[in-house]
Amino acid sequence: RWYKWTTEMFDVVHNPGNAELVVMERGSGGRYTLLTADQDEAKLRKFGFTAEMLADQKWAKEAPMDTLNKDWPTSKGRLFFDMFPASLDKCRRAVMRAQRGMDAEG
Repeated sequence: RWYKWTTEMFDVVHNPGNAELVVMERGSGGRYTLLTADQDEAKLRKFGFTAEMLADQKWAKEAPMDTLNKDWPTSKGRLFFDMFPASLDKCRRAVMRAQRGMDAEG
């Protein structure tokens, strides 16, 4: 599962031990989280989670699927999915112009 971690965040997280289980569960809003009944904040801290990574897991435990964590470091600024509808419309218009050009030639 991708958590939009920066390289630095990824580098501080420790690999689980051999045959050690790491469980993801869906939170009440439908998003997956590593913060579960069996994996509390202390266990995630042992893995190397920072305070902001823990805060994101708490957010994911309750957040609905159609929201973004705007406080997350890699979610600040212009987001791909915020721009996606405009980009899609631009591509559709370009395809329609090309199609009209082909129709006029043939």
